[in-house]
Amino acid sequence: MPTIPLYDGAFDIKTQDIPRSKTNDVTTRIITYRCNANQQEVLAFYQQVLAREGWRLNSPQTPIPDALYFSISSDVGSRDPVYGVRISAKDLDDRTTDVEINLGEYLAR
Repeated sequence: MPTIPLYDGAFDIKTQDIPRSKTNDVTTRIITYRCNANQQEVLAFYQQVLAREGWRLNSPQTPIPDALYFSISSDVGSRDPVYGVRISAKDLDDRTTDVEINLGEYLAR
């Protein structure tokens, strides 16, 4: 699974891996953390960094507010997995931001 960078100064980092199963065809990694930046700074960071690493910004049909969606895949016809990531950020009252990275690995068909 690709590594998604964390915003500089991230703290209270938690990671959860959800394996592929008979009823769930996606392997998922959820990373949550807090940082001392605002929501706009965090989302701008991910737009720049992920684009530089070859991720494509997507527009989902039913977007979650305050979130960005990206995907990356191999060449057409490749049997390599396709990856999708949703980055969401929410400003908190204590001037920190909650960030969630939801990374999915989809098997090629």
